[in-house]
Amino acid sequence: MTHRRSRFVASLLLTALCASATGARGTAQADWKRKELVRRLARHTMAYDSARDRTVVFGGMSGELTMLPRGETWEFDSRAWSQRHPGKSPPARHMAAMVYDSGRACTVLLGGVGGDPTQGYVNLGDLWEWDGVEWTEQKLASVPPVRHQHAMAYDSSRQRVVVFAGVGGQAPNEFELADTWEFDGTKWTQGTPSTKPNARWGGAMAYDAARKRTVLFGGAAGQSVFGETWEWDGTNWTQRWPVTSPAARAAASMTYDPQRQRIVLFGGLGMSGDLEDTWEWDGTNWTEVKSALRPRKRYEHAMAYEASSGRTLLFGGAIGSGLNGDSAADTWAWNGKVWLPVEPSPSPALLDSFAATYDGVTKSVIVFGGTESLFPLDNTWSWNGRIWKELAPKTTPPARAGAAMAYHASRRESVMFGGSALLFTVLGDTWVWNGSDWARRVPKTNPPPREHHGMAYDSRRGRTVMFGGEALIVFHGDTWEWDGTDWTKMTPKTSPSPRKMPAMAFDPVHGYTLLFGGEGATSPHDDTWKWDGTNWTKLRPTNKPPAAYENYMTYDSVRRRIVLVSGVNGRTYEWDGSDWTKTNAANRIPAQVVFDAARGQTVCFDGMDTWVYDTRAAAAAQRTGTPCGGTTAPELTDFGHPEFGNTSFGLDVVGGRPRMPAFVMFSVRPANTPIGSCKLYVDLSGLLLTRPLLLGGTGFGHVSVPIPALRALSGLTLHAQAGVVDPNSNALGLALTGGLSFVIGE
Repeated sequence: MTHRRSRFVASLLLTALCASATGARGTAQADWKRKELVRRLARHTMAYDSARDRTVVFGGMSGELTMLPRGETWEFDSRAWSQRHPGKSPPARHMAAMVYDSGRACTVLLGGVGGDPTQGYVNLGDLWEWDGVEWTEQKLASVPPVRHQHAMAYDSSRQRVVVFAGVGGQAPNEFELADTWEFDGTKWTQGTPSTKPNARWGGAMAYDAARKRTVLFGGAAGQSVFGETWEWDGTNWTQRWPVTSPAARAAASMTYDPQRQRIVLFGGLGMSGDLEDTWEWDGTNWTEVKSALRPRKRYEHAMAYEASSGRTLLFGGAIGSGLNGDSAADTWAWNGKVWLPVEPSPSPALLDSFAATYDGVTKSVIVFGGTESLFPLDNTWSWNGRIWKELAPKTTPPARAGAAMAYHASRRESVMFGGSALLFTVLGDTWVWNGSDWARRVPKTNPPPREHHGMAYDSRRGRTVMFGGEALIVFHGDTWEWDGTDWTKMTPKTSPSPRKMPAMAFDPVHGYTLLFGGEGATSPHDDTWKWDGTNWTKLRPTNKPPAAYENYMTYDSVRRRIVLVSGVNGRTYEWDGSDWTKTNAANRIPAQVVFDAARGQTVCFDGMDTWVYDTRAAAAAQRTGTPCGGTTAPELTDFGHPEFGNTSFGLDVVGGRPRMPAFVMFSVRPANTPIGSCKLYVDLSGLLLTRPLLLGGTGFGHVSVPIPALRALSGLTLHAQAGVVDPNSNALGLALTGGLSFVIGE
């Protein structure tokens, strides 16, 4: 495997050099590209696809305050999460239910809540199936009523999807359900049990394969929260009476561990709040199992058993509620004894008003503080171009929002000033970050406390420049400089008017600090100023961004431009030293921007997503053509994102003839060449590599295509097609997939 990977990487490099030499890839305009990091989610669905050894997540909601349902499909391959990009997907939703149907080798999704808070939510009753390549809606004549927060499990002995209860109807006339339904892959059948649990929502359910029973625990209805254990045998519900039992709860998650023949339950929302306990059901009794290391309290999370590793996976969930609530994005694994973190949260929590700068010591973007659901934070995060990491310094500044930060290159440390804490306390302290820890500085002279001020580092003079800000509705219009030891108040003859949130960046080519806009006492500004170390001069460019209450600005040293994201329309503007230009880049949610000098790109974190702005190609993959020629119709699809440094990227062969040899061809040129009754979508004259593989019992196979962290590969397009040995199916004895083209980039 190592040899094959090395050979593939070497082939990529050779192809990239040839493409560069022949001018195969042109230059592109700068644009924003979203980094595909798994989102913070709660109210999502999760199921383990045993045929492909992938844990599938769909939908959910990001953040307690946004309340926006999601419609993305994610998969976890035991190493990392990757977003899938099917041609068709179910509408965005949360509070749905999903299971894996091993008899038909597909993941089944039912119901949930769609819509949004502005147009209104709608309860759904649609049925979708995921085969690893595409989502397909199953439209049946007879279906269960619409519902959300229902319980669902797959009875592998009888090959039935079992659904119980949930919330039915439509707002404002919703009601709890108590019905039982089964789906055999063709039709729905409503159960008629003589006994059954009370109507409820948020019950946890899993199928116990050893005992051939579907087990239900908990749930809620009205003001009641349940702590009962029920079992479904395909005909009737039976309440069990264990000696010990978990506390009553709703919105917990539960899955079956076949190796140890235990059902595992974690967390939920109890009468006293969020829970973090772990319980196991052996068919007779519940036992609490304690782990010193465990996920934090949560509810509306999801769990699934990963058979290949013999562990129970937990992902996401709701942390807290209301103004103090958020969604999680961490992944944990339970091995029967302890919880272990698999993958930490891939990005900071939903943030606003944080301080950020590029740290030349660690060659990463540093973020501090900000607000999460209106509460100030004291977390320090770093971005290395691929992942976010929460740091653990020995010393930490007090929690704050609205601070400003800049990297003081001559002293190899970042300086942060001001901000606001709880209860409208405006701060006036100075802190420095040396790449590993924070330290407070106590200068002889201090600027007055303030928040939402502008700051930039003047590399020619070795000074950090600060302007403006606000303190309890008092707007500042003063200019200060930090030399690494003390603050000095400057006395320019002319100056911008007092304001908060001015955008500032230093232009080393022209040798001045540029300031644009900000919010004045009565209105936003659209003026442009430059600071030369002595005086402010108002510039009069022909074009300018619109006046806005907030703008964010940084200097792109690769393209020698100042980049600004407008707070009024999300458009991106560039300053070339004499005028502003509105670019054709996609609109952005206005948020802090920082130039990442190590990777030559501007980084923007908007509270949920991480974006980069540069001229490099956007990573992408697209399927072309159709499969043909075999007793089955195999598909070739991408897993992961073909971006720089993604060692988890690869290609899947799905739906081939089981347990047969197969191969994937990679070419630098596409084709559309008839070959018998099929077509070749790769040009054999440009063949780069052929990778053999053996398909599994469900006709699935995977080839790893690790992408090196080399920007020289930007824009390189490769074309792939797979063949599966299928004797006697045609003259070739092969089934061919359609083609797949992928572009290496950001």
